[in-house]
Amino acid sequence: MIRNRILMVIVFIVIMTGCGMDLDKDGPPQANVQVKGEKVEAITGVFHWETEGWFSTRAVVVDAPSSWQMGEKMEGTMVGEGDIATISFSDDSNPRVTAFVWKDAEHGKRLPITGNELKLPTESGKHVIELTAIWENGEASYTIVVDVK
Repeated sequence: MIRNRILMVIVFIVIMTGCGMDLDKDGPPQANVQVKGEKVEAITGVFHWETEGWFSTRAVVVDAPSSWQMGEKMEGTMVGEGDIATISFSDDSNPRVTAFVWKDAEHGKRLPITGNELKLPTESGKHVIELTAIWENGEASYTIVVDVK
């Protein structure tokens, strides 16, 4: 009798927790980008994310338009020549991050990142920038657009 109740409680807990899956974490954290205290919109693009459960691993792969395509529709945040953007993530993680400027629908030059600081372009005009962040359990791209004045 007691064994049956214990077994029922264990089964109930496993069912309620989805075999250990945290369904709220089926994707990468949100990127937070700021320039001089002003928020810069960062849109999540393509990503691959794995979540470990008790008995399995759940993998989610999401496709999206290129950063160039997304950036064409975005309004750029006004920045100054050579400003620095600070990058952080909603879960306070510290992934390896790279950044490229898109030029005419193709990857352009790589932008320098030191720690969590991204040196923005110095040429005036609208710039579509793709950030790629890599964690142990996945990777994601983010698009930001800045308008250098």
